[in-house]
Amino acid sequence: MSKDKKSSTHGCLGVALLGAIVLLLAVYRPGCDGTPPGGGRNPAVAEAIRAVRRSLTAAVSVSRFEAGPLRGGTAVLVDDMAAYGVKDGKVHGANGYALMWSECIDRAPAGISMPQVRAACRP
Repeated sequence: MSKDKKSSTHGCLGVALLGAIVLLLAVYRPGCDGTPPGGGRNPAVAEAIRAVRRSLTAAVSVSRFEAGPLRGGTAVLVDDMAAYGVKDGKVHGANGYALMWSECIDRAPAGISMPQVRAACRP
């Protein structure tokens, strides 16, 4: 193999590796899955996020989950667009995005809305 072809191959591999690293960093966001910055995991938050994930339709592709306590349950904000309230394992949609993305859920009770969910997820 000539020197030019060899360096060209190494250049392509380097670009591919760099692209993979950037993609990995873009997808992996510590703290977005209910893991507090200290590294511990709140089981109620983790279960609420799992319940919301299970409720999403197959056509929905999401990348970020935030969660926090709200009115005796857990607020879950998905991609800063869909707002959910989860209590006793039951998922409720707090806005139109949540109701579209998770077709088999009920509307959240009064008092659980996008502003309240966002505030609970970002204390």
